Amino acid sequence: MISIDHISVSITKNLLLGGKNIQHMHSCSFCGYEGMLHRHGCYGRNVVTLHEHSIISIQRFLCPSCGKTYSLLPSILIPYFIYSFDVVVSCLHSVFVMHKKASDVCRVLHYYNKKCFITIQSICYFKKRFLSKIHVVNSFFASLDSFHYDSDLSIFSKERATAIVLAKVFDFNTAKSFNYEYFRKMPMYFLSS
Repeated sequence: MISIDHISVSITKNLLLGGKNIQHMHSCSFCGYEGMLHRHGCYGRNVVTLHEHSIISIQRFLCPSCGKTYSLLPSILIPYFIYSFDVVVSCLHSVFVMHKKASDVCRVLHYYNKKCFITIQSICYFKKRFLSKIHVVNSFFASLDSFHYDSDLSIFSKERATAIVLAKVFDFNTAKSFNYEYFRKMPMYFLSS
């Protein structure tokens, strides 16, 4: 099972530089155990950010009650995506809001990160996945009072609705970690299938 944690910037930098995850995990969402879970090893995970390609250490935890294992990901990662949250959202923003071609977005990302191997197909996959989940993402914002004013996307064109939701993601991520808060409040992770 995957869990996402809002790890501070200094810890995230330590992870990206090859340090070990020093977080702790409490309580098992599977069986309801309330104590501290046991560390259960770690594994390396590739991540491509806007500026680098790194391998970070992901800590695993074991529930002493039921034996369920958890992987604790930093909020900069989306489960099962090699690209960081910032890369995915930047690609979506460039394509949907700025109306850039996927090939141009790839060219810019390759310029800033020489080890970035993102392709047009990757960006098309992000687009398809986001469009299939736009109403779920919007329901996250509809549950928050400060964003509730335009939660009905049916009154907007597809392009305008997409721009509205992406703007909400950007605004929310500026104040808090969108990926972390979304994981805490929704029954799935961001862009899950």
